[in-house]
Amino acid sequence: MKGVFRLGVLILAAVGVYLFASAAPDGLDEPGKIASAVFLGVLLVWVLRSPELYETSFGVAMRNGALWAGILAALVIGYEYRGELRHAALRVSSALQPGQPIVISQDVAILTRAGDGHFVTMATVNGAPLRMMVDTGATDIALPYEEAERLGINVDALAFIQPVITANGSAMVAPVRLDEVRIGDIALRNVSASVSEPNALGSALLGMSFLGRLSEFSFRGDRLELKR
Repeated sequence: MKGVFRLGVLILAAVGVYLFASAAPDGLDEPGKIASAVFLGVLLVWVLRSPELYETSFGVAMRNGALWAGILAALVIGYEYRGELRHAALRVSSALQPGQPIVISQDVAILTRAGDGHFVTMATVNGAPLRMMVDTGATDIALPYEEAERLGINVDALAFIQPVITANGSAMVAPVRLDEVRIGDIALRNVSASVSEPNALGSALLGMSFLGRLSEFSFRGDRLELKR
């Protein structure tokens, strides 16, 4: 009797999973649906652990059917929450690779604070990758001379005529225009920048010539959200 009872519960659980999967296109946006999903999962596990379930070939068939029903439900839920799962994966990737922007949409990207307390990002400048540190105190994007040369800028034609004040004192930089600066899916064209003299700047700085052209950028704890 115990085996028959559990088989009956298994059938009901399978039907419940099917009905839940049919309703899942609306998303798990209600607490009741989430509770139902958890309940069905626990119920399936409980039934499948029953020794009596494997006494007959019918029981084995029902077990396999329940497994496929569970897989179907998981696939439906995963499809509904593909955006959230993608964001979670990107956050893990960002944690493992500091500076990798989290792409939320074509117009939104999030940067995470690095271990040294600064916000850094892997950007694409004129089609080439470039690691940059966010500096809201910098008027332009600041490029080290060596990085500018790597990006294909004609450094021989640079004119170091623009005075700037840096953490190390005053310096002279050469103004340039960048064809495109991209962070995640946010791309801006014709961005003003400056190139430092050789061996004068340690890393590239993402300044206000980029940040100021966004509709919004906001610091929230260890996150910096960029909005085009």
